[in-house]
Amino acid sequence: MKLILANNQSPKFKQFYADLHAQSDEGLRYAGYQDVLFKFDTTAPEGTRIACFVAGSRLQDFDGVYINGYLSSYESAAAVAIACEAIGIPYVNKELANPPSLSKLTGYAKLAAAGVSIPVTYAGAQAALLQALRGNQIKESFFPCVLKRADADRGIDNFKVHSLDEALEKLAAYEARSSWVLQQFVPNDGYYLVSYYDNQPVFGIFRSLETRPDGDAQKAHMYKPKGGANASYIEPTDVPVEVANTCKAAVVAMNRQVGSVDCLFDTETGQTYVLEVNYNPQLVTIETFKQQRTQAMLDFIDKKWYNEDMTTKTTIGRAEKVTLAAMPAVLVPAKIDTGADISSIWASNCQETPEGLQFTLFGEGSPLFTGEVLTVAPGKFHTTLIANSFGTKELRYVIDLELTVLGKQVTVSCSLADRSSKLYPMLLGRSLLKQGFVVDVTAGEPLKEQEKQWRAAMQAERKQLEQES
Repeated sequence: MKLILANNQSPKFKQFYADLHAQSDEGLRYAGYQDVLFKFDTTAPEGTRIACFVAGSRLQDFDGVYINGYLSSYESAAAVAIACEAIGIPYVNKELANPPSLSKLTGYAKLAAAGVSIPVTYAGAQAALLQALRGNQIKESFFPCVLKRADADRGIDNFKVHSLDEALEKLAAYEARSSWVLQQFVPNDGYYLVSYYDNQPVFGIFRSLETRPDGDAQKAHMYKPKGGANASYIEPTDVPVEVANTCKAAVVAMNRQVGSVDCLFDTETGQTYVLEVNYNPQLVTIETFKQQRTQAMLDFIDKKWYNEDMTTKTTIGRAEKVTLAAMPAVLVPAKIDTGADISSIWASNCQETPEGLQFTLFGEGSPLFTGEVLTVAPGKFHTTLIANSFGTKELRYVIDLELTVLGKQVTVSCSLADRSSKLYPMLLGRSLLKQGFVVDVTAGEPLKEQEKQWRAAMQAERKQLEQES
């Protein structure tokens, strides 16, 4: 039997297709997009991550699907096409193959089809969700969960519902054709946003989950105070590896070279859940870390797009050990920072003399410190204002530094900074990456155990400061 989906569900159209069914050897069923319900479960085996139901029947019950008459139901039609591709059901018309995503409905369909981790999700028109709730297809044990309109953003029509009856009551206030998502609630202490340009992470933001001043239980799962009071800026190399890997898979699945991924990270299980992949960098309307957001866009505009031969580039991990020409016998742990233009290294005792700029690499608290005084001749160094991750500008000396990374000898512009409070004594910025490197955050030689201890110490310090305030 074939399935024909269309918007027009008038008695005249229904009767026509009923007569056509009677004349057909194959048989057909005529249904509307309001009858379609999706379930996305990325914990299921491949081929079953997307389930699609049409008025109680499974999509697999049909030998083919004619996706018709979808002028005002594009998102539902496109999601059906994605489901057909994932399940292996023939369909027409193929113009809907790999469709652009305009809402959370097709966004979740694409992510689920690619196996990118998302919370278990039911989605469809209000009418389909009401039918599933009333028919016990969605059970009381699924609650509490998050109910959100598929085509809304910035927290509009986004509610935490605690029971089946509460979900029914909330949905009943909206039109039958409106599109909704009912999604598993994942306990968390906040969420990450990781922004990508040209499929490379450029910065991250973590928003901690805070108590809402208004006490609204249906909005308790989200709180974005103006000014970003609960937001922390994160360098891309400081984003947890599992978060970075899942976010990268999400932008690839959506085929978005520019995108920001919202996700939850369960610190107990190490599982990441993608909530949304935004294509809009929100440069104008969002004030939080606007300087860093804007700089990331400027850097992307100023680079060459899509013309580089990636096969000639060396893959560099999120952290590597490098050797300096001034200290060839020492391996220096260095973190890759795609958000920084120039590199930076820990230096101390910097002073200008008639002979030039004199300094020592690292500091007395570092095992790499030797106390040897290095001199850079006059005219071979300069000063510049550099903004740190908090947006504060400081005057630093900048020199050309010769080093070897992954067997390649390069010279990079490098600022001299006090990094005594940092885990990595050196940062490698975009000036290095432009010399034939591409970043893979899953690779490299990061100081994993030290990073774990470092994050624990930072979290403890943050909690202490919150208690004191």
